[in-house]
Amino acid sequence: MKIQRRQLFEISLAAGTSLAAPAIWAQNAASRSIMVGQIADVSNAYQDVSKDFIIGSRTAWQEINAAGGIRGQRVRHQVIEMDGTAAQRDAAWVQLRDDDSCIATFGTCADSLAVQITTKNSTERNELAHSAPWLQNSAVDIERGTFPIFSTREQQIQHALQNMSNVGINSLSVVYQSERDFIANTLDIQRIAKNLKLTLKQQPVQADLLQQARQISATQVPLVLFVGGTPELVQFMQGWNRSGGIRYIVALADVNLQTALQMSGGKHVPVIGTQAVPVVSSSVRIAQRFRTSLAKYFDEPPTALSLAGYVSARYTAQMMQSAKSLTRASVYETFSRRQTVDIEGFRVEVENGRLQSAFVTQSMMSVDGRVIG
Repeated sequence: MKIQRRQLFEISLAAGTSLAAPAIWAQNAASRSIMVGQIADVSNAYQDVSKDFIIGSRTAWQEINAAGGIRGQRVRHQVIEMDGTAAQRDAAWVQLRDDDSCIATFGTCADSLAVQITTKNSTERNELAHSAPWLQNSAVDIERGTFPIFSTREQQIQHALQNMSNVGINSLSVVYQSERDFIANTLDIQRIAKNLKLTLKQQPVQADLLQQARQISATQVPLVLFVGGTPELVQFMQGWNRSGGIRYIVALADVNLQTALQMSGGKHVPVIGTQAVPVVSSSVRIAQRFRTSLAKYFDEPPTALSLAGYVSARYTAQMMQSAKSLTRASVYETFSRRQTVDIEGFRVEVENGRLQSAFVTQSMMSVDGRVIG
C-alpha cells in the first residue's frame, strides 16, 4: 500500500516516533533488532526540508528490508522528530546514544540540527557514527564521528556562480532571509565572488522580503543569490516585478523548487536551484532506483530532497554492509577508515577519511511555471 505524506507523519506520531510521545513499542522484543536512528527538525522553519528527506530515507530502508535487510537482518529505522529546541535535540541524541540496539545514526536534518549534532558527537567522542547528515554549513569543524557526503553551501554557490559567469553575467546581488544566514555565509560569498571576478552587492537583511524584491527588481541587477528557505523564497518571488532583460534568482539546496511552485511563488523571474544530488528525472542509476521505490511505497512526487534522504540511507547501509560485524563499534570503525565509493552514480570522494569533493547540479523553475531538470 502506498502512503501519502500526510498519512506518513500521522502514522509516525501515532507510533511514538516523536519526543512528545515516547516510543513505547521500542520496549518490546522487536526493539532488540539492529536499529539506525534519524533525528529530524520538523519545526516550521525546517519541516519542508525534513519531511521530504525523511520520506526518501523511509523509502530506502523499506527497499533494503524487502530485499532481505543487511546480512539477512532487518534494520529498524527509527525517526525522532523534534521541534528545534535544545531540550528536544539533546533528549533525541541521548535516546539514540543510550540505546544499545542503535548501531548508527544517519540523515540528521535540517542543516542547523546537523551542525549541532556534529558538534555534540565530536565533543562526546563516542563510537556512534553520524552518517550522511544534511550538513550544508561549510564552516563547521568536523573533528571526528560525522561522515558527510553532501555538498556544502560553499560548493553549491561556487557551482552556480561559475555557471553564471560562463554566460557573461559579471555582477551579483545577495539577499539573506535572516541575520544568522548573513553571518554564516557572507565571508564565503565574498571570497567566491572575488575568485570569479564578480561585482558583489550584499543586500542588508530586511524583514519585508516582498518590499525588498520590489526594490531589487526595479534595478538592473541580472543575478540575485537568495540565501534562505522555501517559504521565504516564495515570499521574495511574490514581490518581484517583471522587467526587461534576463534576470535570475539562484537558490541553494535547502529550497524545494516543487514546493515553491505549488505555493505559487510567482512567474516573473526564473529560479535556478542548486542540488546536492542528481536531477530526480535523470537516467543516473540511483535516481532511477529511487523513482521506482518511491512510487512503490509512497504516493509522493520525487524531489531533490527526498532523493537526498534516499541516498543518505543507501550510503549508510552500504557502509554497514562492509563492516566486520553489525555492532556499533564495528560500524564506527568502518566509517572511520572509509574510502571513495560510488553509489550507483552518486560518487562520494574521500581522501584520508575526509570528504574531498561532492556532487552538485542544478535545476530551474521557469517563468512559465515548470520545474526543468
